[in-house]
Amino acid sequence: FVKLPSDIDIYRMYKGVVVPDITVTSNMDIEMQDTIMLANQLFAAVLAANDIKIVWNTRSGSNRTDRCFCNVPRNVMCASGFLGCRTNENLATMYVNKILGLLPDKLVIYGKNDALVNKQLDALGISYRYYDDFHRRSKRRVA
Repeated sequence: FVKLPSDIDIYRMYKGVVVPDITVTSNMDIEMQDTIMLANQLFAAVLAANDIKIVWNTRSGSNRTDRCFCNVPRNVMCASGFLGCRTNENLATMYVNKILGLLPDKLVIYGKNDALVNKQLDALGISYRYYDDFHRRSKRRVA
């Protein structure tokens, strides 16, 4: 946040920027989760106010903080990270419900490919694409 005003010109060099996500987890107090979610939205607002195209980050602490996405426009590009996530059917459904609330035009997912999530996204006609995370890409270059 401190460097954001001075880094605006760096962000302008790209076609778009995924909104950063300050880590928020479900075991945090809900007030702390809300504060972090609002901080992430403030960062996005500063980028947007400076005519930088943003890709909305779907990271949230719990389904209780998903309400923070209610003002995100529909049909925009969103990004999700599946790093270290071990999904089960319940978590996959919670994730897909969040995505349904956002209704993204395109969804980019970085990290591991998740068959449960893919099946549900396919059934709903959500357009998505996976990208390897930095760690995985770095390991591939070394090998």
